[in-house]
Amino acid sequence: MTKRMPVGLFTLALFFVFEYIGLTLVFGAVNAVDFGVRQYTEVGVGMTFCGLSIALLATSLLVFLSSNNQQACRYLRWLGKWKPGS
Repeated sequence: MTKRMPVGLFTLALFFVFEYIGLTLVFGAVNAVDFGVRQYTEVGVGMTFCGLSIALLATSLLVFLSSNNQQACRYLRWLGKWKPGS
């Protein structure tokens, strides 16, 4: 098992967690009777989590499809200082 597989599995697991949090916030706010500032904030934060989860899904798929560790590290560049070592 190469070094990129645990990173791909971790980002894929984070996708499911962030998507669950985002959709829970969005649908919880949409089902509210009165739609105020709190609900707009919940929808905004939920959409942010959903957007980040889509980025994590794309990253995990690109890491799985990469042919070597150097190519996988290029796809993880957006993580900045949290990027795992090559």
